Amino acid sequence: MVERERSGHVGRAALLPTAVFQILLPLLAPMVDVHLAYGLMFLDPVTTAAIWGGVLSLQLAAGIVAFRPEGEPLRALVLLPLQQVIYRQLMYAVLIQSVASAVSGARLGWQKIPGSARSVPHRGRPTPRSPCPGGPT
Repeated sequence: MVERERSGHVGRAALLPTAVFQILLPLLAPMVDVHLAYGLMFLDPVTTAAIWGGVLSLQLAAGIVAFRPEGEPLRALVLLPLQQVIYRQLMYAVLIQSVASAVSGARLGWQKIPGSARSVPHRGRPTPRSPCPGGPT
């Protein structure tokens, strides 16, 4: 973790932004959604919706900046508001479970879904194999 050479500097410089953007802000994000719901119900809903729309516009602009150099179609950004409401809730559950297991020291497995289908060998003609370079022919 601690290197005296140049290569260690890059890793140490990335620790703070990684901690902020990958851990701290995602942990605070549920409070933003709670504040949105509270503001729509008990405060001025027009002001709350305008602020949420402004933040969504900033995220949309960041998405456009990210998609343009890659040549990705911008129509995928249409789902951004839906992602803010539905998909993010699922990510909260994953993040909270991960942080809780990290704090408690428990190992968190991959949570594999048990398979119910059986593998059946293919009964057709075998496909010709190309010889492996340097191997038997």
